[in-house]
Amino acid sequence: MLNSKELYDKISVWREEKGWTENKLCDMAGVSHSMFHSWLSRGTMPKLDTLESLCYALDKPLAALLFDVDENKLTGDEIQLLSRWKQLDIRQKKVIMDTIDAFGKTE
Repeated sequence: MLNSKELYDKISVWREEKGWTENKLCDMAGVSHSMFHSWLSRGTMPKLDTLESLCYALDKPLAALLFDVDENKLTGDEIQLLSRWKQLDIRQKKVIMDTIDAFGKTE
């Protein structure tokens, strides 16, 4: 996962692509202007619901932000899969990988 500054930088790039100021993004996302401005200066990590609101306003998937996924090269299903994969524990990931491997085997 990206650190606080990397998240801020990525959101800033997306914001600039839309031609929005930080204030407009905050208004569109319904987040505090002070939170956004202190984010970089304090190096704090915003809450997940704040990041989700920012991504929603920017019309970007949260997975593209959190996992540094290039959403331009992946389908929506692939982004959703990666997002869900990160939430699984080791045992669950093993079950999924075993299932995928079973599909690849020919008899």
